[in-house]
Amino acid sequence: MRSIGIIGAGLAGVTLARTLRHRGYDGALHLVGDEPELPYDRPPLSKDYLIGTNKPSDIWLHEPTFYEDNAIDLRTGSTVDHIAIGEGAIRLSDGESIAVDQLVLATGGRPRRLSLSGSELAGVSYLRSIADANSLRERLIDAASVVVVGGGFIGSEIAATARIMGKQVTIVEQAPRLLPRVLPADISDVLEEIHRDHGVRVLCRRHIQRFGGDTHVQFVELSGGLHIEADLVVIGIGMEPNDELASSAGLTCTDGIHVNPFGITSIPQVAAIGDVARRFDPNSGRSVRSEHWLSAQNQALRLADALLGAIPDTTETPWAWSHQYDHDIQVAGDCVDAEASIIRGNRDSKNFCALYLRNGKVVGAFGLNAGRDTRGAMRLIESGAQPTIRRTSRRRYGLTKDGHWTIHLNSILAKLRLTR
Repeated sequence: MRSIGIIGAGLAGVTLARTLRHRGYDGALHLVGDEPELPYDRPPLSKDYLIGTNKPSDIWLHEPTFYEDNAIDLRTGSTVDHIAIGEGAIRLSDGESIAVDQLVLATGGRPRRLSLSGSELAGVSYLRSIADANSLRERLIDAASVVVVGGGFIGSEIAATARIMGKQVTIVEQAPRLLPRVLPADISDVLEEIHRDHGVRVLCRRHIQRFGGDTHVQFVELSGGLHIEADLVVIGIGMEPNDELASSAGLTCTDGIHVNPFGITSIPQVAAIGDVARRFDPNSGRSVRSEHWLSAQNQALRLADALLGAIPDTTETPWAWSHQYDHDIQVAGDCVDAEASIIRGNRDSKNFCALYLRNGKVVGAFGLNAGRDTRGAMRLIESGAQPTIRRTSRRRYGLTKDGHWTIHLNSILAKLRLTR
């Protein structure tokens, strides 16, 4: 394998290129990104970068010299309009062709858009790229009233940032609570309380009917006839995978590119990683796309192993993090529809870790300002731990008397103390 082409210069693509070089691959490496900027980290876009604390160079994944020093042919501001798998080539929009033996698609995704009356008005915004963040920051500076559509991680982070900037903020979520696909109701309530404590208006079970205004948005009309004044609307209702290039080349796609546990697609000469990749998850028993930072990194590491002939470790516990106001939020594994939970710490003081159990095993963890406990809990999830616990209420469980989480692992009694 003398030439590898990577389409997509986000975290997944850059991690793959770096890992291949560091693990001894000495063939040609082509990394093609459609944004003009140097590859950068996306999570700060809704937080420090949006508020203006970070400058562009603060969020670069690597310094400019890194790519030349590692013989990575980085093409920024370049779009691939055709992949000729049989010919072993990719064609750029300017007509140039690049010969490749192995192709990797790390094309990411784009914001899911709302198509409603008024959705094309000025002031109706989305956030995905650094260009989006630059535009949104300018609009936030002049805005007084901001409506955030969507109560997931991205919407909650934007709402927190806008509130820190002194804006009047309303979150509108059509589900019964914030982050319904990620968190159980009692934890969603804690996050909603945090937003309300900071002056954010949270409206759940509400649907957007239309955006009103002449040329610029002036209000949002919700189900039930409620009108909310808004001179800025930010929509964060999920992401659509950029799988059109793969689909046109004959790869198997269904809301993402189907891959095996290592990242290889239905055509062996092509792989896919990051937000665009869809793989079977043995824990849930269904195919999933993971749109989180750690998953993108891990997918790149597994694929690097596979391309270099090693046997990758496919064990992975889903993990996501968010920073809102002065709170650190971490979620690991599956916290929804658990049969029991263990709370460690103080919910009222917003400092606790919650473990979630199914069939006696730890399957998920949520940490609020308890990062060390949450990372420790990930080891319990990965080991299939079955805590020995005492019942304190109908569905809530406590720790053993000495403050340990006591687990049985491979028929051996083990103890893990999770302290700060």
